[in-house]
Amino acid sequence: HMVCKKLFFDCKAVWKIYQGRKRDGLLRFYGIQDEDAFKFYRKREDFESDSAKWLAAFKKNLPAARKDHGLFEVTVMPGQDAALML
Repeated sequence: HMVCKKLFFDCKAVWKIYQGRKRDGLLRFYGIQDEDAFKFYRKREDFESDSAKWLAAFKKNLPAARKDHGLFEVTVMPGQDAALML
């Protein structure tokens, strides 16, 4: 899923993590592409407000070799479900 600002063509990938089935509508985390990481919030409105802090982040480190997929650095804030993020 992509979110784009129409005027500036600023498109970012979005991940939504649901508890149970998607059709049940229990959104646990809203993830959106940031400059160099994917940051997760409780909901989209938290991302849109500058006052909310992110709950978890995935950052890809550069691959060491040409065919290497690279490593990811995962940061999960205290009190969040680290197992769900992994």
